[in-house]
Amino acid sequence: IALVIDSSGSVEGSELTQLKNAFLAFVSAFLPATPTLFSVTDFDTTATVTQIFTGNATLVNNAINAASSGGSTNWEDGLIKAQSTFDPRLDKPNLVLFASDGNPNRVDNGTSVSESQAVSEAVLIANALKTAGTRVVALGIGNDLDTNNLIAISGPNVGTSITSDVITSNFTTLANDLAAYASELCGGTITATKLVDADGNLQTTDDQTPTSGWSFDIGVILLSPLQ
Repeated sequence: IALVIDSSGSVEGSELTQLKNAFLAFVSAFLPATPTLFSVTDFDTTATVTQIFTGNATLVNNAINAASSGGSTNWEDGLIKAQSTFDPRLDKPNLVLFASDGNPNRVDNGTSVSESQAVSEAVLIANALKTAGTRVVALGIGNDLDTNNLIAISGPNVGTSITSDVITSNFTTLANDLAAYASELCGGTITATKLVDADGNLQTTDDQTPTSGWSFDIGVILLSPLQ
């Protein structure tokens, strides 16, 4: 998952803190419990990769916390830099989670352009990501957004579930919305290992060996929150 975080001048003070806390909680839903890797890209007038892909939660959290407010909004460069963090692993599901509170007004190395041109340039990069097999989900925060711009870089489905291409939220509800999305995105798994215990004593494990020829019929299994 490539996290792409808008740290432009419009995201400041308590809003930036809320944004960081929501992403920190999002990461903790995956690490260290799953083999998910994260990269972090921070963008305003231009973008910077603050963490290449890693499964180390501390490094990812440090990169999220390093974001500071200032500058304009360059969606194109944010996507370009996030794209640069992916390696060609077609056997792995890749996702860009792109968060912004406004509409783009910069391209390239910070050149000022109209909103429509800035969106068009960002769409080119987003399309390249999607063509390569990477899913792009846009997270729009606040009331100063044009949802159609977010749809242009991601897709037409607007909502809060894993089928959504665009998730809209407010800074005050962002943590809950991201937590719900993480829960759906990374559902629980059960691994069954088939063993034969030679002496019938489960307390002795040196005589337990994997075996084949068994089948399992899995119905509905309810797990408590602690399991």
